[in-house]
Amino acid sequence: MYMSYNPPSEFEIEDTMLMKYFGNGGAVVIPEGVTDIFFEVFSGNITITKVSIPGSISDITYYEFEDCTALTEATLCEGVKTIGYAAFRDCTSLTKIILPKSVTCIEKHAFAGCRSLKEICFGGSKTEWSMLKKEEAWDADTGDYRIIYSDDEN
Repeated sequence: MYMSYNPPSEFEIEDTMLMKYFGNGGAVVIPEGVTDIFFEVFSGNITITKVSIPGSISDITYYEFEDCTALTEATLCEGVKTIGYAAFRDCTSLTKIILPKSVTCIEKHAFAGCRSLKEICFGGSKTEWSMLKKEEAWDADTGDYRIIYSDDEN
């Protein structure tokens, strides 16, 4: 008798909410169509090195990736609007974050303690970046980062 083996998904998803992550870390791509991530699903994970968040998730909630100390890069796709309170706080290895033009708000302490941060790549212009709501201490105790705008010539 032949039996096929289908490995379990690295995610538990109910309707459109990502409830749990079972993966082994490394580069994590959250599936398109997920609209919400349950509170702190990834918080404290020390195996994730990169994460890609689809535009179907409009709001990254509070503490979602806090203390993911191996995380080096985060890509937020067009459609993400809000980066919640302390969403990436103390991701001490985070060197690069890619933000879409659709982001309208970065809440308090969103990237606080990201001491290795070198680049924030923003999908809009310098003028659009200046109009984006950035709450107090959104980047407290971060690295010496630079912002790269979509209209940069370099």
